[in-house]
Amino acid sequence: MPAGGGAWRGQRRAGLAIWLAIVLGSSAGAGLADEPADACAVGPDVTRAVVAVRDGDTVELDDRTVVRLAGIVAPYPPEGGEAQDWPPALQARELLAELVLGRSAGIAYVAGQPDRYGRRLADLVIGDEGAKRSLATVLVEAGHARVDPMRGWQDAPARRACLVHLIVLEAQARKAGRGLWRHAAYQIRPAARSRELARFEQRFEIVEGVIREISTRGRRIYLNFGQNWRTDFTVSISARDRKAIERSGLDLAGLKRRRIRVRGFVESRNGPLIRVMVPEQIEVLEAATTPAGKAAGSATRPGGGGEGETTPKERAP
Repeated sequence: MPAGGGAWRGQRRAGLAIWLAIVLGSSAGAGLADEPADACAVGPDVTRAVVAVRDGDTVELDDRTVVRLAGIVAPYPPEGGEAQDWPPALQARELLAELVLGRSAGIAYVAGQPDRYGRRLADLVIGDEGAKRSLATVLVEAGHARVDPMRGWQDAPARRACLVHLIVLEAQARKAGRGLWRHAAYQIRPAARSRELARFEQRFEIVEGVIREISTRGRRIYLNFGQNWRTDFTVSISARDRKAIERSGLDLAGLKRRRIRVRGFVESRNGPLIRVMVPEQIEVLEAATTPAGKAAGSATRPGGGGEGETTPKERAP
């Protein structure tokens, strides 16, 4: 262990203990009086004991079911790396273990079949009746996970309310510099830096920029962030997904010259690209601007109102 490693680990554990006291204290009613209810702590289907924590968002239950937490993605080490050598991944796993390892948790399964590795998507809920907390909420609030709307998305009011709740908490954690948000590897990427984005292929990223043009080719709509669609960053949306997104209240055609934030897995198709399939992948950040740069509208919340994990190459256990 490097010099000072023991002191660093001790400081991290002390910080974790403080955070757990805050989380569990607020769950028991010791937090702020106006603290909002946890929109993700829905009624569980069953109660199970957690016998193993595999990583920052995956656990094993006493019936041997392997569960991935819906709606979030925890940090993972770089390609070929080990979690114990990557502090953001280690910290997420440690927090999850402190919360549920060897304890019982409510399991609310998300509809859908297990993925090819046999893992099921679910929300895990801890705490007593009237003071329940979703593990996804705790991890996002602590800055140890980002919101991944595609992981277990359902077109249901409760599920979508949970995602909006998580995106708000994620923004608060990012502003406060908690957890992974202190790490350069997880910062929001500027859409204008297309060459840099191209290096993040098959990684979950959050990208921000102003849409320059909107085009349709075939039955697919493209949100272009640069002058050259062959090399610059682009968002791609299928005709079927466009209908579902616009039913949520997000007018895709009206996004030209608006600054948005989009999240998903980066692909390489005529430059870096993210496929948007659900409304919560898009946050509209500011009004449209005229060519002269004058505002012409107002900001909106995520989605314009509002397994398995869909990735170009799914991560193995």
